[in-house]
Amino acid sequence: PLANLTQLEALSLESNAIVDVSPLANLTHLTTLSLERNAIVDVSPLANLIHLKELSLERNGIVDVSPLANLTHLTSLYAMYNNISDISPLTVLTQLRSLEIVSNPLNADALNVHIPALKANGTSVTWNPLPFLRD
Repeated sequence: PLANLTQLEALSLESNAIVDVSPLANLTHLTTLSLERNAIVDVSPLANLIHLKELSLERNGIVDVSPLANLTHLTSLYAMYNNISDISPLTVLTQLRSLEIVSNPLNADALNVHIPALKANGTSVTWNPLPFLRD
């Protein structure tokens, strides 16, 4: 099984209707992981993948990105088309150079505090808040 391939450095599992990513938790040598177009909500099993540099999570159902705060080597995070409103956990990722969070319901702190802080630290942030502005 996939969980036994602990020396893998890159893995693409796009469009596989994946819900549970816990089988990936022991793939700690991964530097690139693509999980686009699945049905993932919980990314906490990815918290131990501390060597990840590039992570693609587009078009899932992710709400909570706090488990990703452990991924201190992450340079690129692609999380478009999810349900993320709070990006504050990502502000500790000092190596992050590219963050794409288009089409997420970002909260006011994300827009007014965290995106400017990320940009000030050299992260290129791509987002579009207008369709999701709320009263």
